Amino acid sequence: MKLVNILSLPLLLLPLLYGCAYLESAEGTRESRTGGDAASAFSPPGQFTSGSPLLYSDLSPSGQPGAAPVLTISADETLTLFFETEGIESAQYTLRFSHHNPDWSSSSLPPEFYLDGLPEVYLSRGELNRNSPFRYRQYSYTFPNRDIRFRLSGNYMLRISNSQTGNLLFTLPFFVSENEGSLRASVERILKAGTERRIQHRPVARYVSPEFVEMPQFDLSVFYAQNQFWGRMKEALETDFSGTAESGFELRQGDGFNGNFAAASVDIRTLSQLEPDIDNISPAEVPVELLIDEDIDNLYSDSGVDFTNILPGALRTTDSEYTDAEFRFDPGTEIKAGESVYLTGDFNNWQIEEKLKLSDASAPGFQSVTVRIKQGHYRYKYILYDGERFDLNPFESAFANQRQEYHAFVYFRDPETQSYRLLNVLRVRGPG
Repeated sequence: MKLVNILSLPLLLLPLLYGCAYLESAEGTRESRTGGDAASAFSPPGQFTSGSPLLYSDLSPSGQPGAAPVLTISADETLTLFFETEGIESAQYTLRFSHHNPDWSSSSLPPEFYLDGLPEVYLSRGELNRNSPFRYRQYSYTFPNRDIRFRLSGNYMLRISNSQTGNLLFTLPFFVSENEGSLRASVERILKAGTERRIQHRPVARYVSPEFVEMPQFDLSVFYAQNQFWGRMKEALETDFSGTAESGFELRQGDGFNGNFAAASVDIRTLSQLEPDIDNISPAEVPVELLIDEDIDNLYSDSGVDFTNILPGALRTTDSEYTDAEFRFDPGTEIKAGESVYLTGDFNNWQIEEKLKLSDASAPGFQSVTVRIKQGHYRYKYILYDGERFDLNPFESAFANQRQEYHAFVYFRDPETQSYRLLNVLRVRGPG
């Protein structure tokens, strides 16, 4: 039996039918989030997943599945797009890139301003899987390359659409950095007053600007992200420009990240009932049916899930199986009329989808949902929707201690082009 404790995090006020959402922190502060379809508490505006025929997608540094999608503009670094679609038919897909501001609004720059090479590229003839009656095709594309190169640093969104129909299949965010200047950062651990064992993390950065940044107090900004949740980036509004060379950037008091954030993990790289995360397996079904070990609330105080450890997600081989995996969860409390529990995680890029809403299971007190996922190793989490807002941590009563991952981003508002450049990115481990 798997023991799960879902931990405290700010609430997301998410009007489902509108393009604007609000994040409410534990201290009651509010930050607007505009644009996009408000599909997720974790993803940036504009990140999109269409569903069928898409089975899985990932964008990460080449050879490092699951790592943050960051590359340096002048270095010999590449990102690899990986995705799989259901069925035997091969389709051609069009890949387009768009440049964005730090808040993920469009920079409105034309492609020729931030791209060298082709404005769009085409991907076809995905590899058909082997040794399984459930058929799927696997596609991958590595960039930059001779067809596509980046002239401008910053936030980017990769859009993949069907070349024949024009329908958008999915989008994924990534970052292009210049690695300019000198950046160092740490994370303060703060015990919040008036709360029992609630920890707040407050990233702090010091940055030495390159010579071309003449007025850092006007043209520099720093954002922080927790656990690769790019839709929840926070700007450092406490700044210090008193030094002659070095500038300081901190989040405001009370506006830090939840240091108690936690998730569960499921390891189904090996399809065997001997595996601790698998309760039962039906290998004769197409696809293979799995019964994932039960998740029980309030007992997940030592999961071993560490966000600084990168999980690979889906296995990349075409002889790996897709499964219909049933997750079962005992919330430990009554789910009231009008409330719904959702499952989200690495397997769907932390999107909140109607198809992943739990329903009553056969076992008393349990709710369940079946997810089509490939053999792999994933993080996941249950959240609650009460009809008006998503509560990301409604089931906890004790706090786990999972180490958090942070990224610091230094942006430069170029006065000549009036566009944002990403000067530097640094990965930082949270306090242990």
